[in-house]
Amino acid sequence: MRVLLAVIALIGVVSAQKAFHSRRLGTEGQIVGRILSEYDPSTRPPVRDHADNSAILVITNIFINRLIWHNNYAEVDLYLRQQWQDSRLKYDVDTREGIEEIKLPQNRKIWEPDTYFTSGRELSRSEKNSKNLVVEPSGYVRSSERILLELPYTYGTMFPFTNSRQITIKLGSYNYDIDDIVYLWANSPPLVNPIEVSQDLLRGDLTFEEASAGDCVGNYTVGVYSCIDAHVYFSASTLSGLMSWFLPSLFLLIGSWLHFWIHGSAWLGFCTVLTFLSFVEYFVVICCGGRRSIRYKTLGGQEEHPMGAAKETIEVAYDQGCSSFRNNNGIDVISRVAFPVVTFIFLIIYFIFIV
Repeated sequence: MRVLLAVIALIGVVSAQKAFHSRRLGTEGQIVGRILSEYDPSTRPPVRDHADNSAILVITNIFINRLIWHNNYAEVDLYLRQQWQDSRLKYDVDTREGIEEIKLPQNRKIWEPDTYFTSGRELSRSEKNSKNLVVEPSGYVRSSERILLELPYTYGTMFPFTNSRQITIKLGSYNYDIDDIVYLWANSPPLVNPIEVSQDLLRGDLTFEEASAGDCVGNYTVGVYSCIDAHVYFSASTLSGLMSWFLPSLFLLIGSWLHFWIHGSAWLGFCTVLTFLSFVEYFVVICCGGRRSIRYKTLGGQEEHPMGAAKETIEVAYDQGCSSFRNNNGIDVISRVAFPVVTFIFLIIYFIFIV
């Protein structure tokens, strides 16, 4: 009997929760319809009451989710988080409804800052399932958007003794000058910092070290445009660098001294030829590796696009010839198998027919 009563009570609680959730969704839908009924998403929000200037403040924060290092650039998977005030989106709600914010559906559009990254190239910016817009009763808007960027990086001054790398994230408005939009980094430590990273970037070969955020220096075109940037530093341990390049090359150098004590023989001749071929293979991979060629088309002039003319990639090609075999990654794979196999076969022939 007690079990039956408990089941009935549980069903009642679940039903009440479902009813409350449905009623809340209905209320949120009514609010969205009301505040957007005469809303113009192409018009910038009005100036805040009692504001000293006419610019809209856009508070920005970046969360770096994933980072893949390539030869000269890094693929950066990040979330661009922005906050601003739009008094046209204010709404009143009964406190008993328990609604502190509403999430806008993907098909409903509002005005957003036309933020773009000036220090790299956007690989993807998909709004579907990767963008969230939340509006508070005061008209305060919070936006989160997932973007994949291609950013160049530089090595630290102590490279290669310490493997440190730096990427620069620079962003600004596409059309609005500083009288319309001003960007500021969100900075309320320890809960909110301008640059945040995932746990995966706090461990591994290259780990997040620190970030320095501020304003871009200088004007970029006619007029002044708001621009903020951040320098993000990653580093690897000294031991990791020694194990990856210093000790292997040192062993190779010491091995080259051994020929002073070795008398000529068929075995020495084979080792010399194979060593020479390994250097040839290394030279082919390094010097004749795949070189990517990218051509850009400029979309308008400097006056139309502040902070540098926007560019669109129209061709990405790889050099052919010696670099055509999967950009020479395949040569390394074959060599790692072929050289030991050849050595093993020669050992069998050497001990059976020569010794």
